[in-house]
Amino acid sequence: MNVNSDTTKTYRDQILGFRKLSLECIPVLTETGKLIQSTFSGKSSPPRWAIFCHDMVKRIRENIQFLTDSKPPQNGNSNPLQLIIRSIFSDLLSLSYVVVNLNNLSEVNRFLNHNDMEAYKGLHNYIECESEFISKFDDDNLKTLFKKKIQQLEQSRANISDTLGSKKDKKDKINTVSEIADFFKRNNDLRDLYILLFGPFKLLSQVEHYAIVNRHLSYYEDNLSLFFKIYAISYKSVIDEIFAEIKSQLR
Repeated sequence: MNVNSDTTKTYRDQILGFRKLSLECIPVLTETGKLIQSTFSGKSSPPRWAIFCHDMVKRIRENIQFLTDSKPPQNGNSNPLQLIIRSIFSDLLSLSYVVVNLNNLSEVNRFLNHNDMEAYKGLHNYIECESEFISKFDDDNLKTLFKKKIQQLEQSRANISDTLGSKKDKKDKINTVSEIADFFKRNNDLRDLYILLFGPFKLLSQVEHYAIVNRHLSYYEDNLSLFFKIYAISYKSVIDEIFAEIKSQLR
């Protein structure tokens, strides 16, 4: 028995399975993105949920396309490929939450407003750091520019904060990926979303957030091709289900 030959064949079969499953997602994602765009094309203000879903579909499609165009996982590329897959699972968790709540648009809009609020906080932090960096140079025009940007962001944050209500109103609201996962876990009809999305997301988060106990995840391992195929099975299952739901909502 040739162990190396068997190992090579197993690796090849698993990677081919991963690529096949991933490529099958592309037409579904393309069709759904075009459907959302055509449904609201020409409208002065398409609903926010449609903008969100369209952009999530685009992000997921581009990431999966990149994975299928890339070299198979090996020494030198396993980390970035796994981080891209993590991004797919993260986007699918948020997208799934919006799609399963399309019959409750007030909750969807609240969730999207919270996302915007967090984005403004991040931008504000960036501008603060950049402004302090610019202050070290003798350029009044740049200093004025960044001061205006900070003021604009503070106003935008205040506007969104008003829509989110008081701290009491925010209690038990779902905002984070972990809270979305817990929502799926507690709902029997949605538990498959928890199983298919959150487990892979948490494992891949160990790749992004380094810890010595998980340092082996920062290196290529021979069984990674199996995990890639399992990841593809998981995200393809959710993509098929979620995008069928989006299509039914747009009929």
